[in-house]
Amino acid sequence: MAGPVSLFVAALVEAVGLRVYWSSVFALIAEQADGAATDQWFARAGMIRAAGTGAGTVLAGVLLALASQHAYRGMVLADAISFVVAAVTVGLFVRGARRPAGGPDGQPSEAVRHLLRNRPYLGLIGVNVLFNICTVSLAVGVPVYVIRGLRAPDWAVGAFLTITTVVVATCTAEVTPRSRRRTSRGGAMAWGGRLWAAWCVATAMAVLLPRGPLLVGYLALVMLLWATAEMLHGPASNALSAEAAPPGVRGTYLAAFQYSFATADMVTPGLFGVLYGVNRVLPWVVVGCLALTASMAIRPLERRLTVGGAAGGLRA
Repeated sequence: MAGPVSLFVAALVEAVGLRVYWSSVFALIAEQADGAATDQWFARAGMIRAAGTGAGTVLAGVLLALASQHAYRGMVLADAISFVVAAVTVGLFVRGARRPAGGPDGQPSEAVRHLLRNRPYLGLIGVNVLFNICTVSLAVGVPVYVIRGLRAPDWAVGAFLTITTVVVATCTAEVTPRSRRRTSRGGAMAWGGRLWAAWCVATAMAVLLPRGPLLVGYLALVMLLWATAEMLHGPASNALSAEAAPPGVRGTYLAAFQYSFATADMVTPGLFGVLYGVNRVLPWVVVGCLALTASMAIRPLERRLTVGGAAGGLRA
């Protein structure tokens, strides 16, 4: 029992650490960045995350291909060392803003009650669940659909995920300021949802193409729709959640905002599995509808959450 028990404990600690980290890092970014630069800092954070995820996936694939216990242990040890180095670096060189004594953030129950009374912010969390189902559908749905539903070659999935990772890791910082000059944060999220809906439609239409190079090339181009939507939505959603959170309880609000990501992670695999069991195209129809629903809901929510948040130029 030592093996399964230790594996469960390790997975539990990893899950707790993951949620604590993402609940903290966005609050820290919001504290450190100026209001006008918040979106750009969130964009850079997203780029770093995508680059790290891509590099880690490639490295893990290489080490797993070696099928060596020493390689596995070395990978785990390297991960542990990198986490320690990152924690020490943050502890030594990053300082959070001073909090007023007796502020709401020091009283968790009061901060939670404050959040539960804020219906627009709870609505933002709910709408972001729908957006994040689109994000998670890439990793959850595309491999099954491409290999089993379309009978495309196995290597195509790796190529598609590489394309999206490279685009997000290199272009987000360029896309974010351009979108902010043309629309508000909610508007950028709405456009991201529309592009995700277009991605779903285009992905579903792949069943009309014959197997072969044409299908692979078509899907590779379709993945650019997902990447563009992700670049529009990611920084804008994080910046809007930080802007809408009252300063005195920002930590609690942004921690709660992370539930939109965790909920999508839990819901999407089951949702995709049930729908795919009915018809291979049905998941993309449903996810596309969810994306459009979120796109229509976000602008009214933004107006309730912020004052003067709408930007000129391109209108959602």
